[in-house]
Amino acid sequence: MAKAYTTFQAAKILGVSPPTVIKWANDGIINSYRTPGGHRRILASEIQRFLAKHNLPEKQKKSTELPEKIALFISDEAYSQLILEFLDHEHVLKADDPFHLGWILGKNHIRYLIWDWYEEPKNALFLLSRIRAEVQLQHTIIIGLLPLYEQLSSSFSPYFSHCTPKNQALSNLGKWIV
Repeated sequence: MAKAYTTFQAAKILGVSPPTVIKWANDGIINSYRTPGGHRRILASEIQRFLAKHNLPEKQKKSTELPEKIALFISDEAYSQLILEFLDHEHVLKADDPFHLGWILGKNHIRYLIWDWYEEPKNALFLLSRIRAEVQLQHTIIIGLLPLYEQLSSSFSPYFSHCTPKNQALSNLGKWIV
């Protein structure tokens, strides 16, 4: 069977953001197909054709395997699903509650933690402080998705490597997760 890449992997190879790959696929600039689950895939041969046609170098010469993982801690299930589909990355782990998040962080090499859990601000701040205090998690990039309808306490800022309003999250995640 021919090697196929997710939009996230294709974007990494092409040196562009995942939304750019999705736009190109929607516009017919690069050919893709969908899996039975609805996820977009791009064949390796199509990426090579695209690179050759546009005289572009391959941005990632080594393996396209991404051993680093992304953890999602998002309280809204529908929004969590949107982020999962956008990332289209085989190494995304979704935490449903603080206990599950702790288990994920303890058992995996997490490069990115996408955070949108503010239901109990004191508990959220405590959890973020514990994550930042853990030696093996100090290099984890925590991306805070900020609600549009309320102001968050500035106490959250020191814990986030990046912050973005939720309505700009997809665009910014494509830039930050590399």
